[in-house]
Formats: sequence, C-alpha cells, structure tokens
Amino acid sequence: MHNYQKIGILGGMGPDSTGDFFLRVIALFQNNLGANFTSDFPGITVESITFPHKDETKSEHESTKMLAMCRGCQNLEMAGADFIVIPCNSAHNYIHQM
Repeated sequence: MHNYQKIGILGGMGPDSTGDFFLRVIALFQNNLGANFTSDFPGITVESITFPHKDETKSEHESTKMLAMCRGCQNLEMAGADFIVIPCNSAHNYIHQM
C-alpha cells in the first residue's frame, strides 16, 4: 500500500474537463507507476460546484461564483485533501481569493 497525499479536485465549472482530469490522473498512475489495485492509487475527492443562473449584475454573478469556489475549497479541506487542483482555466483568475 502506498501512502500518497489525498488529491482534492475543485470541478464542475466544466464537468467534462473535471471528468477528463480525473481519468488522466488514474491513467498516469496506471501507465507511469504500474497501478493495478485500489491501494495503488491516491485518495481523490471531487467537489463539483455549480453556479446558479439568475438575473444578476455581472459583479453579483462574479461574487456568487467566488463564494461557490471558496466553499468548494473549504469542503475539500474538510474532506482531508492535502492539496487542491482546479481543471478550469478561468477559475484561476480567482486563485488568490480562494
């Protein structure tokens, strides 16, 4: 059994990219580290967030997105993630706030 750090994935902003990223992590462990069994992989927690589509001003919408992403990061921390990855380019505009 390996003692890998637990990965937290903040996703949902592009459900396809979240799923693709998860599968790439699995493939990386299989292809590069010979992972075959459950114990050969790191723990992975996915927090898939969504944004409500309301009639908001742009600043209100940006604030809603920021709050959802911050809560998602907090949920991953509470789930024991050692680090968080975000497979969404535009979300990185908020990395300092998160």
